[in-house]
Amino acid sequence: MLFIILSLAAPAVAYTDIVVGQFMYKNIDPIVFPGQYSKSHLHTFFGSDAITINTNTSAELQAGCATAENPNDFSTYCESSPASVDGPPPICRCRLPTDYTAMTKPCVDCFAPGVPTLLVSPTGDTDASSYEPVPIARFTAYYNLGASPAEVAIPQDLKMTAGSATAQTSSEMSANAPNAGVEWFCEGDDAPADKDVAAFPTSTCSTHLQTLLYFPDCVDADTLETGYTDRSYGTTNWCPDGMSRMPQLRFSIRYDLRDVLPDGWSGDPPLVLASGTSFSSHGDFVNGWLPEAAENMVATTEEKYTFAAVDGPNGNDGDGSVCTTTATDADPDNGTSDYATSIEEMSGSSKRLMRRRIGTQRAASRAAVRDAARA
Repeated sequence: MLFIILSLAAPAVAYTDIVVGQFMYKNIDPIVFPGQYSKSHLHTFFGSDAITINTNTSAELQAGCATAENPNDFSTYCESSPASVDGPPPICRCRLPTDYTAMTKPCVDCFAPGVPTLLVSPTGDTDASSYEPVPIARFTAYYNLGASPAEVAIPQDLKMTAGSATAQTSSEMSANAPNAGVEWFCEGDDAPADKDVAAFPTSTCSTHLQTLLYFPDCVDADTLETGYTDRSYGTTNWCPDGMSRMPQLRFSIRYDLRDVLPDGWSGDPPLVLASGTSFSSHGDFVNGWLPEAAENMVATTEEKYTFAAVDGPNGNDGDGSVCTTTATDADPDNGTSDYATSIEEMSGSSKRLMRRRIGTQRAASRAAVRDAARA
């Protein structure tokens, strides 16, 4: 049975947004490096605490406890983390029943998003040990801000990324991730006319440093392939052939630098993403929305300028959590939340990979010599 979709006085439908709390920093990426600890840079995670290096389905996330305000969203949102020398905020833990239909009252949204951690060096030192995560003031996941209404719900088990972790310049970002719409700016402040929208601000923010990131809005519900709408496809819905429009996800993240950089900055700020420059900004998303709520969300995409709540089996948007404790790392004995340690582990992984490649090349060369001698 589908629950009430909207709670608006007018019949118009609209976008929705979900505020999600951060619960851990960790050097894992189950989408890009599944099953591996030492190859990923540090990420900041929001949503379902069931996320691990092996997470592959929506059902896995729905068995966890989340930090979102909507009880029907068990998605995981992930970003590269920023850092500051004052240390990360405390992590938390909570656990929910595996069968979400048996819950007696709603739990908070459980989505597991991730982004590369934003880091700051208050002293200006460039050694990795000088950096630590920048405090996050607010993470919001917006849905339905696309140009046209969605045709299908976000599919179960969908995993997708936005942006480019390897881009270090504006041109590389434009080539690798032209549709991600990456922006960095000071909330409420004017920016110089010649500022690259994806570059860090060059002067102190009066309030929050904010970033935006747009995810694909087209999907093949059978293969789970995704894409961005573009008129050049020549299709009625502007999606690649065989794909349908789904609600578009946008990350909006506000960072508070006022305590870690009380004197502000002028010029290049002492900030890095765990993946590099501001142009490497990217995000990961693993869908954890309950199917009924995901279907209800489709109706909210017909008009994008008014908020509409998305309700579902676990209750109404904003009902709160059944968790008696707080969300935390489901695999605390592996990986790291420390930026400098993550750099060392990635370096060691690269060296091991290089040794394996060299060994393979040498073995191939010896085999070629033997084959030539036998001939």
